[in-house]
Amino acid sequence: MSYTRVAEGIYRDSRTGHLYERPTIHGRRTFRVLLARSIKIAKEELAAKRTLQGRSRFGLAEDPYTHKPIVLVRAILDAWLSAGGPKRSGEHRGEIPYDTKKHVEKLSAWWGPKTPAEITPATCQAYASHRRKEMPRGTDGGRSIDMELSTLSTALHFGVLQGLAPHNPLSSSRPRFYQASKARHCREFAPASGDELHTLAATLFESPKSEVLGWQLLLQAMTGTRTSEALRLQWNAKPKEPGFVEKEWLWLRRSKGGVNPFAMIHPALQKCLTALAAWRRSRFPSSPWYFPSPDDPTQPVDDCALSHALRRISPVVCQAKRTAHGLRAFFVTVRRSQGISDGQIAAEIGDRTGAAIIASTYGAVPPNWRGGSEISFLPVKGKPAWHTFQNTRRTPAREVS
Repeated sequence: MSYTRVAEGIYRDSRTGHLYERPTIHGRRTFRVLLARSIKIAKEELAAKRTLQGRSRFGLAEDPYTHKPIVLVRAILDAWLSAGGPKRSGEHRGEIPYDTKKHVEKLSAWWGPKTPAEITPATCQAYASHRRKEMPRGTDGGRSIDMELSTLSTALHFGVLQGLAPHNPLSSSRPRFYQASKARHCREFAPASGDELHTLAATLFESPKSEVLGWQLLLQAMTGTRTSEALRLQWNAKPKEPGFVEKEWLWLRRSKGGVNPFAMIHPALQKCLTALAAWRRSRFPSSPWYFPSPDDPTQPVDDCALSHALRRISPVVCQAKRTAHGLRAFFVTVRRSQGISDGQIAAEIGDRTGAAIIASTYGAVPPNWRGGSEISFLPVKGKPAWHTFQNTRRTPAREVS
């Protein structure tokens, strides 16, 4: 090997490009590879190691040159989750978000057998290529990949603090894969009108297995709630618990650190809730959940069920793709058409970042927008979807003991 001195105490291997230091271990000078990929970070790493080595002589720190077993990325991710998935600040989240758990699942499958030293911009590119192959056709996936790597970086930061990893290689060299020019705003996957919304719901109402999803679809579209927020609603909720109705407010528990844990009960939502309560008394009188699983009414319906159902029926009903998150965008669009400001809408859907997030996530107000004809949560032609049940009798669902 040929080493070239590039900074005080730092050398570069001309063959591999890796950076090395020359510590004295047990009285002998030797070469040891540095994890850093830039000279600036290498200087910081070297200074930290020298400090720890000096403190170790007095028993104040562990010698950084003592051999340690290699900890794999999977073990770091598991330890981070077991600790409650703390943020970089050390603050605990309470309940670990569903999306975070899914990120860890994807990360462990690919990064799990690797060591932190193997995490480089090149391996991040390889991970991005791997993930894009798993995504639906026509989906760029850059934002999802960025969020997953952000989760990995947070877990590695925790690993460094716990002594499981010597360095977080993503702290200074994490590539970004999201391209704003390729972004498709979720309003592209929202129902085009109240008529289309109720046609989708009526289609789901046709089967006892999917009728609960029709109610979930309507409530999410009329409140702007996320799926995780809607599935927490219970009929027996106490004051300020998810599902409790207090005058003109429906109490919620926000996901993703959201604020304002309640939704305004506007006239259309009031009609929907009244019809939902009547349906519940007929079909699931003993279930506490707003949206009980038809297979086990003691539990809410699966959190992916509505997405799967929309993927199945929307190409037939709408000749276009519709998604569960598109229902949140539908709420935003309706409120915009009613002349409500983006800042107010952000507050109504519980987003703490304000008006900016509405434009970046749901798209800017179209240039030809005049607030013209107001979009309704109810169909302009025909009756609301829940009128399906007025002439249909179904026996109560079988209760699971």
